Amino acid sequence: MRPGAQSPAPLPKLDGLWVLLAPNEGQFESADADGKVPVLAQAGDQYYYLVAFRNAAKARAFAAANDLDGIDPRMVVGAYKDELVRVARAAGAIGMLVDYEPGTGEPVPAAPLA
Repeated sequence: MRPGAQSPAPLPKLDGLWVLLAPNEGQFESADADGKVPVLAQAGDQYYYLVAFRNAAKARAFAAANDLDGIDPRMVVGAYKDELVRVARAAGAIGMLVDYEPGTGEPVPAAPLA
C-alpha cells in the first residue's frame, strides 16, 4: 500500500444486518420456515445479490421506494442466519449488497454471503 493511502473499509458481515423477506409466491423452490424468501437484487442478466441494510429504517425506506408489498424487515441473528443463507443461495444469490439504493448510480461493493 502506498504511504498515506487509506486501507479499504472492511466488508460487512451478515450478522446484525437487516434483510427484507417477502412471501414466496412460487418464484423460488426454497423458502424459510414461514414460507418467505429474501429480497434479491439482479445485476446484469445473471448475478443475484441478497439486499441487506445496516438498520431497519433503511430497509423500510427501500421497501417503500420500490413499492414492495407484504415485506417483513428482519434482523439477521445467529438462529436465522444459516436458514437465510441457504434460501438465498438456493435462489441464486452469490453475495450481498449492503444499503443498496437502485437508481443512484453509486456503486455498492458486493460482500460475501456468509
